[in-house]
Amino acid sequence: MCKVVKQNGTLCFLATDQMLSGIKVAMDVGNMTMTVYHGTDTGLVIAKKLSAPQTNGLTNGSTNGLTNGLTNGYTNGYTNGHTNGITSGPEITIILAANPSEKALAVASKLITSLQKNHHETRIFSWGQDVSALGGKSCISLLDFEKSLLQDLRAEDFEPFKKLILETKSLFWVTALNDPSAAMIDGLVRVVRNETPGLDVRILHADEPSSLVAPAEHLADLLAKAFLWDGEDKEFRVKDDVLHICRAEEDDVLNEEINSLLPGSTKAIAEVPLGEIQYPVKLCVRSPGMLSSVCLEPDESAEAELEPEFIEIETKATSMK
Repeated sequence: MCKVVKQNGTLCFLATDQMLSGIKVAMDVGNMTMTVYHGTDTGLVIAKKLSAPQTNGLTNGSTNGLTNGLTNGYTNGYTNGHTNGITSGPEITIILAANPSEKALAVASKLITSLQKNHHETRIFSWGQDVSALGGKSCISLLDFEKSLLQDLRAEDFEPFKKLILETKSLFWVTALNDPSAAMIDGLVRVVRNETPGLDVRILHADEPSSLVAPAEHLADLLAKAFLWDGEDKEFRVKDDVLHICRAEEDDVLNEEINSLLPGSTKAIAEVPLGEIQYPVKLCVRSPGMLSSVCLEPDESAEAELEPEFIEIETKATSMK
């Protein structure tokens, strides 16, 4: 509907409150301002196409970077949440493809609501605009959400993509692809991250089928949780509607408790320089599977009498690989 309306044209339709959140994102991408007149069960939506691109990628005249037409009754997170004394956090830009899918629009809409609950202002950026405006900003990219940008990267998209990776303050790349092209961003970002110290680029993979059949609101909440994560993790995955991280957190206290329950752990292990040991020793593992139990213990066989046809070798040097 947004595409067929001419400049300064008007579009009128009826919609329920549940539909409005997804419609709002589509209106923003389509450069349209929206006003809602509420009835009993549905609202009359009047959308007007602007004659010039908006400076902030959202509706013009909006005091909080989101909506102005929804303030009279529609309070699902798009209304002016900063009038109640809440201090807003840094602005976050959500990057959508030039022609985003319905699922991407739905997730973006719910993601805006989730981020606003955490006191972050948001704006929409449609791919194809000048990415220089994103320099120094925090961004969430949905460019790879259901269609790979990198697999068939066009020449005109290469420079904007490079700027997006290198010049944004932080970039959170989200992909929900179910094919090998989803891994292209991982290899690229890992290389660039190694070559550019301090680069803040994180990746989240949402696996099919569970993540995409789950409500968009639930997936958006997981995306917001990963984006706002203050830990050291750089890569995330949503699998079976659960957020996963790709590292193991070592728990020294629990490790000691488990080690104390294993056979042989009651024997104390002393730390001394190897050259100060006055008797023959051999390498052993007291508790299989526990690296902390690797040690040297007395080698009684070295002091035993040689059996017939055995020989003794004095070792001068060894090597380990």
